[in-house]
Amino acid sequence: MPKTYTDDIAPVLPSSIAGPFQVVNASDINSWIKIDPANARLSAAGGAQPIRRIIVPSARTYASVTSSMIGQYIVAESVSASQLGGHYQTPILVSDNMDVTKPCKVQILISPVNSQTIDGQVIRFSLAEAHVADGGTRTETSFNYDWSVPEDWDTTDNTVITLDNGSGFSFAGDTFQHGQHLALRVARVGTAAEDTFDKSVNIALHAVFEYTATEY
Repeated sequence: MPKTYTDDIAPVLPSSIAGPFQVVNASDINSWIKIDPANARLSAAGGAQPIRRIIVPSARTYASVTSSMIGQYIVAESVSASQLGGHYQTPILVSDNMDVTKPCKVQILISPVNSQTIDGQVIRFSLAEAHVADGGTRTETSFNYDWSVPEDWDTTDNTVITLDNGSGFSFAGDTFQHGQHLALRVARVGTAAEDTFDKSVNIALHAVFEYTATEY
């Protein structure tokens, strides 16, 4: 077999490298992972940033609800047609590793109490939030999200939805800052004309807060 030679292979890395050590995406210099042993950090930017999810439990009920379950073991509250109801979530602290310049999501787990019989219906959900830092001004906002009920939505169809403010996310970038206390309230607005679903909805007693992190 003839010998072949090439000069396009980079030299082998040494067994140890003095940090910080940064690895950049060859097709996007703004996407990188940095290893910094001195400060015990593994940070990232761009497409290399990880997604983090926090389970946020319910703190207490809001308006008209009935204790319920999704399946046998997932605690929930049901809100019937033409009623307003939901729950407040236990406040969380905006993490220091959250990239607050990026948008974030609030997701909930839902299911119908009874199977759907009419197509083309809509459930109106509401997401309200308050955030405040020590000694800072409290900010409170809310929005409604009209979710189209899928055809043949059955009681065994457990569905995770993002409460969407119209952008594909729940909150835009730069809404929150590190160290702020963040509280959420999730509800069905069955009293609204836009809510046309004629059956009760189970809303699990937890929410998921999803954000982009700056560190691994």
